Amino acid sequence: MSVPAGSANTGLVLAGAVAKGAFEIGAAQVLAQRPYGITRIAATSSGALNAAILGAGLAFDELSTAVDVATAL
Repeated sequence: MSVPAGSANTGLVLAGAVAKGAFEIGAAQVLAQRPYGITRIAATSSGALNAAILGAGLAFDELSTAVDVATAL
């Protein structure tokens, strides 16, 4: 996701625990529809699994595609 000019960098923190992992993907669906300009992700446990997928999407400016992949998994 591109960072809009003049905006602050936004970090995404993802926690562990299986149920939180599913919740995080739902939250990421909302974030993918808004120009937050996420530039960093910090995560642990199941959140780290989500972060790997979402981070790949951010690297290619395809967060919404990454969310779709994570949802399918």
